[in-house]
Amino acid sequence: MSAPIPTPNQSSDLSVKETCRELQVSPSTVWRWLGSGELSGYKTGRVTRIDRASIDAFKARNRIQPSEASDAA
Repeated sequence: MSAPIPTPNQSSDLSVKETCRELQVSPSTVWRWLGSGELSGYKTGRVTRIDRASIDAFKARNRIQPSEASDAA
């Protein structure tokens, strides 16, 4: 018997815990960003998944440009 084929969302979207690891923040921060619309996600049963595209867009919006990094130092 073959394993079910994952849908694109299931294979690339992250759990809250995985999102915390990737963004190096606490679960409460991820939940706050979900509530404010900074990140978008969905529930499947009791599990919340965060859209991979939402995480990538969040990273792009918050990227520090080289000139900004040298100004902060």
